[in-house]
Amino acid sequence: PLVDQVSQWVTYAADVIPRPAREALTVWWIGINDTGDGFSDSTEAAYPCGLQGTYLFINVSPGQREPAHVDNPSAQPLEEQVKLYNAKLTEHVQEFDAKHDRDLTILTFDSCTWLNGILDNASQYGFTNTTGYDDLFPFQLPILDRQEKYPICFVFTSSPTHDRNLTIYGPRSTLRGDGHPRHTHCRFCECTDPTFFWYNTGHPTERVHRLLAQVIEVQLLEASQR
Repeated sequence: PLVDQVSQWVTYAADVIPRPAREALTVWWIGINDTGDGFSDSTEAAYPCGLQGTYLFINVSPGQREPAHVDNPSAQPLEEQVKLYNAKLTEHVQEFDAKHDRDLTILTFDSCTWLNGILDNASQYGFTNTTGYDDLFPFQLPILDRQEKYPICFVFTSSPTHDRNLTIYGPRSTLRGDGHPRHTHCRFCECTDPTFFWYNTGHPTERVHRLLAQVIEVQLLEASQR
C-alpha cells in the first residue's frame, strides 16, 4: 500500500538518498486497488522528509475497460468509482499546491483520459485487440539472488495454446533448460503480440507504457522550460 511505501521512505531512505530540489521529481501514481489508501496523509508525510522539488500526480486509469471488467456488470460501478476518485485527487492536488506553492512545482497528468483516447482510437496506434490479452500469460515471481544481490524473475508460462515452460530472467548469466548459460534481463509487461493493448486482465502491455512515458516526457520537458 502507498502508506507503507511512504513509511518505508521516511524510515529508511529519507536520510540516505540524495534529492536536490532542482533535480528531484516525485511521481505519485497508484492503481485502482490502492485508492483506499490515505493519499493525503502520504503526501504530507513525505513532504517534510525531503521529497521536494517537483511533484507529478497521475490519476487512476479507466479500470472499467480492463479485460476483467469489460462486458461485465462490474464495469459501470467501477467507472463511477474511478470518476469519484479522480475528482477527489484533483481536489487534493489543488489543496496541496495551495499549501506548498512556494517551494514545490506541482504537475498533473490525466492518464484516464489519455488511455481512453488510445482505446477509442486503437487502430491509429497499431492495436487490434483492446478487450482481450495475449494467451501466453506469464506469472512472474521476483526473488533475490542471495549471492549476487540482484533481483531475478522466474516466469512460469502456461496457456491453452502454449506448452508449459519455466524461463529465468535476470541481470546476470543464467542457465537455460539445457544447462548452458545465457545473459538475460527482466521483462516488464512484455506481450508476445504487439497488437494487444492488454498484457493481462488488468495491466497494459509494455508498448502502452512506452507510449505513455513518451507523452509524459514531452510534458515534463515543456514544464522545465517555463
